[in-house]
Amino acid sequence: MSQSTFFDTHEFIKDAVDAGFEPAAAEFFARKASKALQTDLATKTDLDALESRLQTQIVTAKFDLMKWIIMALIAQAGLVVALVKLL
Repeated sequence: MSQSTFFDTHEFIKDAVDAGFEPAAAEFFARKASKALQTDLATKTDLDALESRLQTQIVTAKFDLMKWIIMALIAQAGLVVALVKLL
């Protein structure tokens, strides 16, 4: 996850001051905006890898669920057979 975004702090400060902000406030907002934009953003490759991992986990979960359902059905069938023999 390494996609950098260009942010022109000088232009931001100039526009903010022109819009009526105090220079100190404009510089503060420029620093905060620049810091926020420097965080790592997820790329399409990152999202594709995540999707692949999630699909693998879903398949595994479905397989485990099916194992438990089949085992429960076998146990239930055994119980039914035992009860029929007792009656």
